[in-house]
Amino acid sequence: MKIAIAGYGNLGKEVEKQALVFDNIELVGIFTRRNTVFVKSEYNTPVYSFFDINKFAKKVDVMLVCMGSENDLPVISPYIAKYFNLVDCYEIQEKMQIHKELCDKYAKEAKKLAVTGCGLNSFFIPILRKLAGFLEFPFFDSKEEKSGQNYFLKNKVKDIEGVLDAYVFDEIHNNDKKHFFFVSAENLKIGERIKKEILSDKSVTDDSEYIIYFKDFDENYNEKYNSLIKNNLPQKYSFNCFCDKLRFEIKGESEINFTASIMLYFAFEVFKRNNSGNYGCKAPWELWEDFLNFL
Repeated sequence: MKIAIAGYGNLGKEVEKQALVFDNIELVGIFTRRNTVFVKSEYNTPVYSFFDINKFAKKVDVMLVCMGSENDLPVISPYIAKYFNLVDCYEIQEKMQIHKELCDKYAKEAKKLAVTGCGLNSFFIPILRKLAGFLEFPFFDSKEEKSGQNYFLKNKVKDIEGVLDAYVFDEIHNNDKKHFFFVSAENLKIGERIKKEILSDKSVTDDSEYIIYFKDFDENYNEKYNSLIKNNLPQKYSFNCFCDKLRFEIKGESEINFTASIMLYFAFEVFKRNNSGNYGCKAPWELWEDFLNFL
């Protein structure tokens, strides 16, 4: 299988590193929007201008698109779907269906197959929800009300200076929406500044109600942080409610490591299924339909 990488940030570099381990993967190159003179691969992978990407349409089996969900992927993934099978890491749940439908349109026209949403939130959480429901364990996400943990807002908050960690939960009921922010800061004195930054970010704020809690970092951080969340979420959510009986744990160097592994897995699936005549755009769990039905 011949693959290429579009976007060469931290995720693109991790995908490159992992891809080179496989004997059955040929990494054709890396495509960047930056000046190629200044972009060098640690592994000597060829680097090309993104603006020449369509010239490689017959040289690449699957394009792995490693760019940002907010501004890049909504434009880049549909464009790439005109020329390549692709896998991307789109993460914004509220806009996922729009993104998927646009990629689906262009992929079908080109007889290509795309998989969008191979990040932690988009891929792994739905599978955990399915498994927890099958085993009759309560899960912190409410499928019926489309409520649960919001990884897009979580990552936005974690980018704010002084924030050590964050959890964001959405509660949606009868068109009323609340965001519960649980923020761990370097110290509580900067809490007001962090709150102002959250509420002033137009990509974060909408007409929802925002409830923000702060906790400073100390030696009893984990225990106190979990208690803060547990005591302030609506009662129907129980953050650690099934962990006494069933525990899920993802071990990896980082979320980027996990996302890169999932993207490569689905690159194989896309390559195989497109050769069998499958076109359009799918979410990851749609390609795991038989597995999920078994659960």
